[in-house]
Amino acid sequence: MVNVESIYTPTAMDSLRCAVALAILAAQPKDRSLASFILDVRKAFPVQDVNKAEDDEWRLRALATEADLDALNLELDSVRAELRELKQKRAHDEVQEISAPPTKKRKKAPVKADKEPSTPKQQLAQSFEWSQLPGLHGGPNLIESLRIVQSFERGSQDSLVNARMLLVRVAQSIPTASSSAFQELAKLIQDIPAVLKDRSMPVPETLQNVIDELDSELAHVAALAVRRMCHGTLEAKHIVTSVLSSTASNQAATVVLLEATRALATALASLSLNRNTANRTVSSTSTTSLPRSARLRISQKDVVVTLCLAVHASLDAGATPLSSDDCALLEVVELAGRAGPVVYQLVLAAVERAWLCPLLA
Repeated sequence: MVNVESIYTPTAMDSLRCAVALAILAAQPKDRSLASFILDVRKAFPVQDVNKAEDDEWRLRALATEADLDALNLELDSVRAELRELKQKRAHDEVQEISAPPTKKRKKAPVKADKEPSTPKQQLAQSFEWSQLPGLHGGPNLIESLRIVQSFERGSQDSLVNARMLLVRVAQSIPTASSSAFQELAKLIQDIPAVLKDRSMPVPETLQNVIDELDSELAHVAALAVRRMCHGTLEAKHIVTSVLSSTASNQAATVVLLEATRALATALASLSLNRNTANRTVSSTSTTSLPRSARLRISQKDVVVTLCLAVHASLDAGATPLSSDDCALLEVVELAGRAGPVVYQLVLAAVERAWLCPLLA
């Protein structure tokens, strides 16, 4: 009786080997004997000891693991020795404390700390904390400007360079900054002149040069803010107000006056184009929402009002009045007449003051 378990079942590798052997035997030349042919095949395809290579790899890995284990044991022994020394030292210190007589502790008199008033330089550095950055949404330009603020607190001697770099960063942040960031930028602009005046300048002329250079940079920042106001972002008025209240000369105020006048021409042109469309949507009750054309016209009127206020504020800050032959004045008056009587009276008052300011003084 044949035992079924004793029957050998070839594997896939065995079947492959048999197929290769049969293919080699089929290629035997007729003039060669089988023995010589097999010898030639063995020379051409020597048999590799796969098991030996695997054994060598595992042996090397085992040796490396043993070496790592020995190194870890040595490190563990050194740590244990340090712990024993610490325990012995602590026990020795406790014995000395018990044997020593107790000493009376003297009560220390409370020291009253005199609160010194913070300087503008410290106020500027403290007003911008890193925790406020996620809410500013000013991007990397605003973050870099805050780093420059910290250079004032470290006592850098290049106050003018740092201030100009800071204003450049602020100017780069204005076109892309969100509405919530404008108040922080305005606070920054208001504090910069106080920081420069707080620094020790060896010669008064040097301080005046610093203020003049600062005014030129502030004028550039104000121009960018006015352009942002022209496109309907009224939050930029915080920047304009800060520039007009911080500058020491009328240079920045004059820039605000010129930019506001040019921006009025652009805003009034858009307002005049949308006037006819908005007049068709007169029937609006409290229960119905205004159409898009009406909302656009209202927002454009707000822009015109804000720009007119910027004109008056720049003249109050000492801006140089516009000349009578300025083409922008005539264009603004003509566009204001097309926008409606209320807008016309508002713009005309601003233009007349910008032109007749020396006569009215």
